[in-house]
Amino acid sequence: MKCGVCGANYTKYGASRFACAGARDRATCANDITVRGDDVENAILEGLKSRLMEPALFEEFAREFIAEVNKSRSEASSIKAAMRRDLERIDRQIKRLVDVILEGGDAKAINIKLKELAEKSRLTRELVTSPKEEPLLHPNLAMIYPSRIDALEALFRDAEEGREAFETLRGLIEGIRIIPEDCE
Repeated sequence: MKCGVCGANYTKYGASRFACAGARDRATCANDITVRGDDVENAILEGLKSRLMEPALFEEFAREFIAEVNKSRSEASSIKAAMRRDLERIDRQIKRLVDVILEGGDAKAINIKLKELAEKSRLTRELVTSPKEEPLLHPNLAMIYPSRIDALEALFRDAEEGREAFETLRGLIEGIRIIPEDCE
């Protein structure tokens, strides 16, 4: 948490409150707002519930997500296409080797080349086991999201798992700015 006035960190101020270190410790800031830790957590949950599902924000998220998925799929498609080209090249080489064998070619040299072409089975296996390209963005995400946030909120309230869940969420939050109303 950062002070929206001076940029100093918000630090512990009593058992469950936080205050601007610039105002409290150094007297270099006029921001005398203190906040309770649970109020900050509730504000985060409220923001997840209401602000992240604003249509403009959701549209921006969807655009960015789809662009990233398309980029990833394009790269995966290129890799699969290269693997298919390699398989076709190997098939042509095997056919030529079979023709050489039928014409009485050198068995030792042919055997060495066949061992090199054993890559075909690996490529085939990779193509068969590669994940199918399915839509990753659920079409009803805007309707599912509120119920998931409600479940997340219930998890945060759980005595055993709540702290760990909130610590995970904290890792996703870049920062929180505490700004007095008269400074906005």
